[in-house]
Amino acid sequence: MSKDKIPLSSSLAFRTTVSVFVLTLGVLSAGGYFITSRIYDLNFENLRREAESAARFASKTLARPVWDMNQQGVSEILKSLSQNAVFCGAQVMDGDGKMFVDAGYPLTLSRDQSPVLEPIMFVDPAENANKIIGTLQVCVTAAPIRAQVWSIIDRLVISFALIAAGVLVALLASLRIILNPLRRFQDAITAFQRTLTPITDPELTRKNEVGYLVKSFNRMGTSLGDTYRALKSAKDEAEESYRVKTDFFSNMSHELRTPLNSVIGMTQLLKTRPMDDEQREMFTSVHRSAESLLKIVNDILDVAKIEARQIQLEYLPFDAYREIRDTVQSLQPQAIAKGLNLGFQLQGDDLNVYGDPSRFGRILLNLVSNAVRYTEHGSVIVSSKAEPADDGRVVLTVSVRDTGIGIPADKIDTIFEKFTQADSSTTRKYGGTGLGLTITRDLVEIMGGNIGVESDVGHGSIFTFSIPLDTTPKETQTVKKDQFSDVRPRHQPSIQPQDARILVAEDHPSNQLFMRKLLENLGVKHFIIAENGREALRALEAETYDLVLMDCHMPELNGYDTTLAIRDLDDPIRRNVPIVAMTANAMPEDEALCLSCGMDAYISKPVDIEIFKRKLSPWIAFPAEAGRPLAPKADLPVDLTNLRSNAAGDAAFEREMITLFVRQSQEQMERLESLCASGSNEDWVEAAHALKGTAGSVGANDMREACAHAQALPGVNPDVRRAIAVQIRHEYMKVYAYLVVQGLYRSDAL
Repeated sequence: MSKDKIPLSSSLAFRTTVSVFVLTLGVLSAGGYFITSRIYDLNFENLRREAESAARFASKTLARPVWDMNQQGVSEILKSLSQNAVFCGAQVMDGDGKMFVDAGYPLTLSRDQSPVLEPIMFVDPAENANKIIGTLQVCVTAAPIRAQVWSIIDRLVISFALIAAGVLVALLASLRIILNPLRRFQDAITAFQRTLTPITDPELTRKNEVGYLVKSFNRMGTSLGDTYRALKSAKDEAEESYRVKTDFFSNMSHELRTPLNSVIGMTQLLKTRPMDDEQREMFTSVHRSAESLLKIVNDILDVAKIEARQIQLEYLPFDAYREIRDTVQSLQPQAIAKGLNLGFQLQGDDLNVYGDPSRFGRILLNLVSNAVRYTEHGSVIVSSKAEPADDGRVVLTVSVRDTGIGIPADKIDTIFEKFTQADSSTTRKYGGTGLGLTITRDLVEIMGGNIGVESDVGHGSIFTFSIPLDTTPKETQTVKKDQFSDVRPRHQPSIQPQDARILVAEDHPSNQLFMRKLLENLGVKHFIIAENGREALRALEAETYDLVLMDCHMPELNGYDTTLAIRDLDDPIRRNVPIVAMTANAMPEDEALCLSCGMDAYISKPVDIEIFKRKLSPWIAFPAEAGRPLAPKADLPVDLTNLRSNAAGDAAFEREMITLFVRQSQEQMERLESLCASGSNEDWVEAAHALKGTAGSVGANDMREACAHAQALPGVNPDVRRAIAVQIRHEYMKVYAYLVVQGLYRSDAL
């Protein structure tokens, strides 16, 4: 018997059989008990009536002997009375209730014995009237009746046993008749699960109950088969749709980032050149627009990551109230620039919990920055409360209240949908992709919480989210600078740029132009550009190179296959040449794919020049990076010496650079804080490096030093990253306050 077969002891039919058998026994037992009880009661009633009748007769016989006080005569009458099997003794009491004669009357009556009393009457000659002269008390026993009943019970038990045995045999025979087709039906269902074909077993398709059941099952099976095939087709279509969607996001990322690479790259090259006020204004506009477009692309990719379920929550200790304070502090410059009061209301100094601090900070940042963006006058207040939950956790509720433009009632239900804003004028006036709230909602729900909004058009909005968090004991998360003093690069550079021979595999004309200008500006004199993978292979076979910069999407032979071909060359020098990916593909799996194909490093387009130099530093030593002086130990938070030297007396240029520093610092710090994640996070390093360059542009050396520490932390604990991010923000606020107090920056400059 198969392990899936229904065992006899657990089958429904067997249990039904046992139940019927037990029920039969119960009915027979109850019936026997009722019958014997009824026989006993009826016989006992008859016995008692006979005893009472005999006692009355005896009492009349005893009248004369008792009157004459003839004990001998009374004893003889009682002895004859006791010879009846229903009597177990008798006694006569005189008129005063005293014992006159006893004939074996028991001192204590048993369960089967009961008394019968009859008065003894005699006609008094003197008074010529009946007079009670004594009492006859007779003991009546039911022992003969009980013996009769037990005899009946014995016969009943034998009869019931024979009946029960017959019932059991009949039930077991019926059970086999029932179970055999059911087991065949089970085998047929098992076969149906494999083939989805109707049941055709002739033993099961007869015109009986099982046959009708099989017929109904075949109809259901046909329907289920059709449904299964439809669902499988729908599943295949959904998987194909998801694949197409993923490919679309990947291709869209590549197509958008490819031109952005040349635009942003060229602006980075341009900002190192002298420009007049008009050129500087145009440059700032182009650079700002390119950065905005890049933010849009990043938002779309974030949505793609969430939909692809590539978001994995971290479980780390952090101070939730500190996150709120830090977020509000980081957005103070924007609020001050608009004349807004940005503040917070907390229940206490700290709330130490376990969770994902980076995602929690991203939620806060999105909501508070939105509130500042859509508020022209008044205030933005962040408040929170923590309440204990039944499961021992704490539910943290955070509200962001603003006095901004508000949201119409008919738009409330759609405000969290992708690419949705209250109306088209919102997009025109305030910008944005309509993805920020979508990302925020998804992150809240991934963390097990919920989010909602209340709004009054023209008066403001209140966004509120609640998330459950595990509590943790209070722990210090302070990080000292000397914790990073022993951080060193993994490789020591061995070539100077003017001696380096670089092969660039790039098919896009604008990117070719950018790479040519970039390498020339960096002092690289020996490089060639191949338009596809086949040209790159031919170039590498013809000459040796110190480094290959590999685009991943190229015609004829893409970068992945080209890398595999290079790693398969016979010449060990050419086979082991360092290969650095330069691709517009920015999904999480893209870097892993590049490294798995044999590439040594990964650079995401648009290319940041400082990041580019850092990524190539294991193989090429760029003097600008290696020879940067240490930050001066001055009391001032910023050293404007270099900026003023470069400005050459141009005060407008100096103010513009300071304004650009404030704006870029805010954007880059937001990005850095959103990347406080564990693992080898190259985005964190890139963000820290970009912020380091921004700080260095105005001589914010303490801030730049903190950014350099952050840049050297691609794989450390997230708590350390968060601490250094807070330190960077602290250094920035000192610089910002100094610039405002000195009149070097106006809050309306943005």
